[in-house]
Amino acid sequence: MSVTGAYIILAVLIIRAAMKRLPKRFSYMLWAIPAVRLLCPFTIPSAVSLFNFIKPAHSEKRIAETAEAVSKAMTPAFSASPAEYIPTESAAVYSTTPSHQTAAVSAGFKPDIGAIAAIVWLTVAIGIVIYCAVCYVKMYRILKDSRRDGEHYISSKIESPLVFGFISPKIYLTEGLSEEDSRCILAHERTHIRRCDHIVKLLCIPIAAIHWFNPLVWIGINRMYRDMELSCDEAALNTLGSESKKAYAGALLNMALKQNRISLCGVLCFGEKNIKSRIKGVLSMKKPKIIAIVAAVAVVAGEAGGRKRNYERGDGDHPRNKIHKGVFLRGRGVERLP
Repeated sequence: MSVTGAYIILAVLIIRAAMKRLPKRFSYMLWAIPAVRLLCPFTIPSAVSLFNFIKPAHSEKRIAETAEAVSKAMTPAFSASPAEYIPTESAAVYSTTPSHQTAAVSAGFKPDIGAIAAIVWLTVAIGIVIYCAVCYVKMYRILKDSRRDGEHYISSKIESPLVFGFISPKIYLTEGLSEEDSRCILAHERTHIRRCDHIVKLLCIPIAAIHWFNPLVWIGINRMYRDMELSCDEAALNTLGSESKKAYAGALLNMALKQNRISLCGVLCFGEKNIKSRIKGVLSMKKPKIIAIVAAVAVVAGEAGGRKRNYERGDGDHPRNKIHKGVFLRGRGVERLP
């Protein structure tokens, strides 16, 4: 699951670079594809896949050679039932080794690396979830004394405006904002809420917790956050009008030096990082041509259809652990099924 997700993230990064001049909402939409793959433990078979263009001949040859070598090295000796199977070499040891030597062999037992890795993975995953939960609770305590001002809230304890909450998200502004800055910031944060970006950020927490060992996942999350903010800037400016470009860029600049000190896990903040590229994008924003939009939609649709087929490539995430022509690994031996 994580390996397949890494391949899809690489594909999205490449396509994203090619779509640099297109509206950022299309780049943002692309990230739904690796997100679904990283969260779902199974893959839906598809006749259209980018992976179909990759020839798996080398991998199949290597798998076949490995299966043949394993079969020759470990000739199975079956008992009455396959469940009671004991490899030939082990059976010889049991029949010729005295009891005191058997105890010595047991004393030299090696730890299960897989079990240790699983414990480490689970510990880090739980740690990430707990950390995000603690940060969320801290932010809740900071914002609980905010005063209401119409549809939004104002707090003197935060340095940058933000959206907080998942079920019923609220907009929190800092004190001392000008009327023009408030208008631009509210348009931005309302766009986040309308698009359910707060839910997207919430889903990034289990993705990061499950796949924390995969560096491409962290890169993908970081780039997705950028595309989220840039696409939100575009949508907010469409609401405000092109004449508000300078005012919007000014609001971003005013918030550039005002960053909340507490970690914002799952919180949408107007003055987040990457301010320079956002200001540059706002000032250079132009209405896209119809042909560019059509091309972007075609790319997103093509990437959405480019899902890996487990049944053709023998994905290791699939329940079938088939190696080659009926040879299966089971326990410490090899079983050849009819």
